Amino acid sequence: MSCIDAKLTELHLDSLTVELSNGERFVLPFSRYGYFRYCPITELENVVCDGYSLEWPDAQIDFELELLRHPEREGDLVPLDKWLAYREKVRQQTA
Repeated sequence: MSCIDAKLTELHLDSLTVELSNGERFVLPFSRYGYFRYCPITELENVVCDGYSLEWPDAQIDFELELLRHPEREGDLVPLDKWLAYREKVRQQTA
């Protein structure tokens, strides 16, 4: 697959919405994807799609499109505390 344009189109207190140039739309609730609560808007706006996943490279977040299309197939996500620790480690290395 090739790259598909992705854009953050909505940001609410409890979710964000990303739309792809192929017409797909994903609403990601923070109750499920709590990582987004810790990201500044600039990180959330930098979303890319390679055809297989949605990725927020500045935030070290990515999700397979197929699992976003079928959340019932998704297993446990990386625990928030582990993601926060990894994020801090990456920030320290790039500082």
